Amino acid sequence: MVMLDAVLGTPETLEDYKQYLFSWPDPGHRMRVYSDGSTEYLGRVQEDVHPRLDEFLRLRARTLLRDQLGNIDSARDVLRSLASLLDQLDDGAIDDGAGTAQSEFNE
Repeated sequence: MVMLDAVLGTPETLEDYKQYLFSWPDPGHRMRVYSDGSTEYLGRVQEDVHPRLDEFLRLRARTLLRDQLGNIDSARDVLRSLASLLDQLDDGAIDDGAGTAQSEFNE
């Protein structure tokens, strides 16, 4: 098993991994009950660690994206170019001068 798969999970193990992470830490809280019936909140049994998982989620997303699309910066440039082309098509900006739309892609 690759270390990264052990840390971030794989598509096959992700559901079990997610259930385990959501079950931890113990969501219990501590309180002190005094003889007069009043209570004092003493905090969680364990601090919430879920916000710390956000960086791992971003890392996992970047890894999956890189696996699917290659270099992330190149993929970003391709997506920007595609978005620009779609905007131009919506605006009717791509035109060959005779009033017909022209493709920038060679078939």
